Amino acid sequence: MLEGARAAFSTKVLKENVFIVPGNHDVDRAKVTADQTKWLAEQDQPTVTELIRKGSLQWQRFMDRLGAYRDFLRRWEYGHLLSDPERLIYSATRSVHGVTLGIVGLNSVWACCGDGEKGKLWFGGDWQSGRLVEQLSGADFLLTLAHHPFGWFVEVEDTKLRIQFEREFAFHLHGHEHLGWVDVKANGHVRVAAAACYESSQSENGYNFVRLNLDTGDGEVWLRRYDSQGGGWVPRVVAGATNNDGMWSLGKVRCLQALIARARLVKPGVAP
Repeated sequence: MLEGARAAFSTKVLKENVFIVPGNHDVDRAKVTADQTKWLAEQDQPTVTELIRKGSLQWQRFMDRLGAYRDFLRRWEYGHLLSDPERLIYSATRSVHGVTLGIVGLNSVWACCGDGEKGKLWFGGDWQSGRLVEQLSGADFLLTLAHHPFGWFVEVEDTKLRIQFEREFAFHLHGHEHLGWVDVKANGHVRVAAAACYESSQSENGYNFVRLNLDTGDGEVWLRRYDSQGGGWVPRVVAGATNNDGMWSLGKVRCLQALIARARLVKPGVAP
């Protein structure tokens, strides 16, 4: 599927520009043990943070659940996503027309073990994002990927991380709930939710792509859904939000507007 997506454009997307994160279906439930589940239910945030930070044998047992996902990345040579193979998190930068984008890939699924987990998952997102964001100090703006949206984590993490993400990241991309949606906050933070993309899903099958205009500062999200009756992909139209082509306008994206304003100030012989 990823190879097909890379080849879907007139200029093939380089493998090094593909960024994915593990999802709950990448977790091998056969490797989940009752003692691990019980232990997680009794912990507090500092203990979970220390578990991830130390990467001890206990942490490695949790990460055994994602062994097949790690092997997949190695087999298909996605080495840029394996900068921290013990945690399956990463940071990267990419330069596009002089703009440096910082990308943060988070592991929200390491504690997954079954169904009915909404509001019960430990993420350790504060430590994960903090460790990675500090590696991207030179980026013009940041984008983060995590499988789960907010609402799925334990209360002590969920509220704090929601505020932190909206402050630190210009864009937050996630999936899991199988509903394509766009949420633009007053501070300019943009959250883009993806629909399901596997054949047997009973929920909406869809995908989206985002287009940012670095000259004007405008942003657009194009929503697509699979029409099972016609057997093909068509625009997903949301009344009052998209046009008839499934395009959801972001208007003037704040982080891009700031970059454009800065560029106008930086002229030959003039200090910014």
